[in-house]
Amino acid sequence: MGKGLLHFLVPGQNAQRVLTVESTLYLPQLHRLLPNAELYAVTQYEEVPKLPQFSSLPVTWAVINQHEAGLPYAKGFFDLIVAENCLETSADPLETATNLGACLKDTGQ
Repeated sequence: MGKGLLHFLVPGQNAQRVLTVESTLYLPQLHRLLPNAELYAVTQYEEVPKLPQFSSLPVTWAVINQHEAGLPYAKGFFDLIVAENCLETSADPLETATNLGACLKDTGQ
């Protein structure tokens, strides 16, 4: 897998908390690029956290449908959010973008 959305990240960047939303394929590469970051992942599929490619990664999982339940995180909690197809799968992309943005720190990406 190429860098895709991670193309603009600087390895070792000072991202302390990173969230992926239905973008779990980025987790191994995020861990390599940002080895000191706390990784969080949202997926609606219960089997995803059990997949072998994620077993050795330090990820805090939330298995929810974030379009229905919203994100279970405090305002301004994340430095970086990777949500590759999140807006495409949303019935209300504006609300989804607003919810994602609320979880980002003012200096987040």
